Amino acid sequence: MLGVRAAKQAGKGRADADAAWKVAKALVIELETGAPPSWAPAPVAGPAADELEPEASVAAPDVEAEIADHTSMG
Repeated sequence: MLGVRAAKQAGKGRADADAAWKVAKALVIELETGAPPSWAPAPVAGPAADELEPEASVAAPDVEAEIADHTSMG
């Protein structure tokens, strides 16, 4: 869905937006069924996992403190 929005916002046109939607829909079907649909576009080769840069770790928010803050307001 985000790919479709990005294509439309970038002004690349309906064909690019439709192609992005088709890829996204095929991925959803593959996640649900375990196999890609017959009409799915061929996967695009990306960088191997060991070639990707590690992302900076993101600390989880202190959920318990946040809940306590919200419940004490009432």
